[in-house]
Amino acid sequence: MDKLPSSLFDALEGEDDLGVVIRSHVIIEQYLNQLISSLVISNKHFKKNQTRL
Repeated sequence: MDKLPSSLFDALEGEDDLGVVIRSHVIIEQYLNQLISSLVISNKHFKKNQTRL
């Protein structure tokens, strides 16, 4: 998980500007969730707080 997924670069190559922003946001959010999940001591509390968003 030390580099961004290639799907982010694929999303950035789209022609629709709004679609690029939305897809990029979703991909980055998934990446950050996985990164935080792998670094926290208790993943249970992270997932509980994640549902409040």
